[in-house]
Amino acid sequence: MKNGLILLPGEDKQLNILVNNFNVVNKKVLVAGSASEEIAKKIYLLSNTPVEVIVEDYDSLINSRVLLDDSENVNVKMMDFETTDYSSEQFDVIYAQASLSNKRRKGIIKEFKRILKKDGVICIGEIIKLQKQCPQFITDIFDSANLDPQTEEEIIKFYTERNFNLAIKQNLNSTLKIYYSTNLRLLNEHVDELSGSEKSYYKKLINQISHESKVYLKQGGDKFMGFAAFLFKRV
Repeated sequence: MKNGLILLPGEDKQLNILVNNFNVVNKKVLVAGSASEEIAKKIYLLSNTPVEVIVEDYDSLINSRVLLDDSENVNVKMMDFETTDYSSEQFDVIYAQASLSNKRRKGIIKEFKRILKKDGVICIGEIIKLQKQCPQFITDIFDSANLDPQTEEEIIKFYTERNFNLAIKQNLNSTLKIYYSTNLRLLNEHVDELSGSEKSYYKKLINQISHESKVYLKQGGDKFMGFAAFLFKRV
């Protein structure tokens, strides 16, 4: 797979929100979620400090290590997001792009708050519901992808109730169309270039994106599904 691609909703726009609103130089950063390798490498170049990456499954771990083979300053580990091995208040920044929109959000954020320094920031990008009530075909997409999307207002309420202050939010709905169209094309174009250790990981991703893209692009999913990025400060 070609380097430099961020195969996630939000593309590089979520990362721009972080670096344009928080000085990451010499800061300790944790990136949580699969397919975040390019994000971690970009953060290292900006922060000049080694970056930690955590994923929750073995396929993602192996794939990340392959893609990060030449990146000595990005360290990837497999951990349960709800019970990490990190010390309390270890990180200045926690970054998660399209990796927290699930029913385990409460336990994950409790753990992330523990390992985040006071006055540290968490930059999250989440699949959101554009309407509180969604039709069954949208609910089926959420269920098949193990997603539990909230509205923007519900997400902000969730974090403020846990002593995070909202610094900035940005609507990135437009990136979903790019994600479902452009990235599906890129994955299909380059699937033959994948090594054996990458193929199973990316084929799952292709199948998932293919199904979701048909709903989003051709069946009106864009009226109910969106993507937004938030920067919260721990208080």
